[in-house]
Amino acid sequence: ELITDLEFGEGLKIRFESASSAYKAGVLTDKPKTVSNPSETTLLGRVSYNHNELARITPLTVGVIQEVNVKLGAVVEKDQIMVTLLSPEIAQAKGELLSALSDEKSKEKQFYRDRKLSNKNITPLQEFEQSQANYQIAVNTTATAKQTLLNFGLSKSELDAMINTKSISSKLSIRSPFHGTIIERNAVIGESVGIGDRLFTVVDLNSMWLDLSVPEYQVNQVDKWSSIVASFDVLPGMLFNGSIDWISPSIDEHTRTLKVRAVLKNSDLKLKDGMFGDVTIQRREFVSGVSVPSEALQWIDGDQFLFNKLADDLYEIRKVAINSVSDDQAIITSGISASDE
Repeated sequence: ELITDLEFGEGLKIRFESASSAYKAGVLTDKPKTVSNPSETTLLGRVSYNHNELARITPLTVGVIQEVNVKLGAVVEKDQIMVTLLSPEIAQAKGELLSALSDEKSKEKQFYRDRKLSNKNITPLQEFEQSQANYQIAVNTTATAKQTLLNFGLSKSELDAMINTKSISSKLSIRSPFHGTIIERNAVIGESVGIGDRLFTVVDLNSMWLDLSVPEYQVNQVDKWSSIVASFDVLPGMLFNGSIDWISPSIDEHTRTLKVRAVLKNSDLKLKDGMFGDVTIQRREFVSGVSVPSEALQWIDGDQFLFNKLADDLYEIRKVAINSVSDDQAIITSGISASDE
C-alpha cells in the first residue's frame, strides 16, 4: 500500500526492535492540544505602495521644461502645478483653436443670414442647407480643437482664459491628479522631454499594500475580505489592521505559492515601501481541531503526516489534514485527536 494513497486518519504501522529503541533514537512525543479558535494563518508580508493611489506623471506632448515647482518628497495637492513645459505643439494647437473660433463665428453669421433669406424665399433652399452644413462643420472643428488642448492637460479655466486673451503661448502646466507625496522626480529645468517620459511619481501614502505569498497547501485558508493583522519588528508595539482585497487566480509554478494582497491604513505614515512583517490572516469561520509542534509534521509528496505512538515500540505514520502552519505550531483538523500521542 502506498502511503500517499491513505485517507485522513489512516496510517501505516512501524515497529521498533525494542521498547528502548525509540528512546535511543531520540524520538519524543507529546499530547495534542485542543483548539477552537478563529482560523488563523501566519505568513511573512511585504509592504508596497498602493498602486490604486499612485500616478506616474508624463507629458502628452514634446517640449522643454521651463519650471519645476516641486521637490522630491514634497506633498502636493490635487491640481497643483508640478512642472511647466514650453511646447511648439501647444502653441500650434492654440492657434488652430483661435482660427476655428473665428471661422465658426463667420459661418454662424452666414448661416443665420441665409436662413433669414430662405424663409423669405429670397435664396434657394439648397444654398441655405449648404450654409447650415458649413456652420455645423465649423462647430465640430472648434469642439475638436478645444478637446485637443484639454487632452494635452490644459484645465477648463486655462482654456477659457486663453480664448478670452487670444494667447497662443507655448506654455503647458502639468498638474498633480490627486493629493499625494512625490516619491520620484526626474524633471530637470532645460531638459527636452517627449511623450511618455516619466517626470514624477506621486502616491497617496494614507494606505499601503501588503503583499503575501501563501503556500499551496494553505490556499484554502485565505478568503477575500478576510481580516489581517500585521506587526513589524521595526515598529514594536504597533499593530496594523486591514483586509484582503485581491487573490491571484493562479499558483506560481516555480514557488508553488499563491499571491495575495491586503490593504492597510497608514494615516500616520509609519509604514514604508519594502518593509517586511508578520501577518496573521483571520477567516470569518471558527475551526476546531488540535495543535501540535510544527516540527512534528512530516511532508511526503505534498501530503502531511504525523507519527502516532501506539506502544513503546509501535508507531503509526498517519495522514492528517492541516488548517494552518506557523513557525511553532500546526493546527490539525482531521487525522488525530487530543487522546493520541
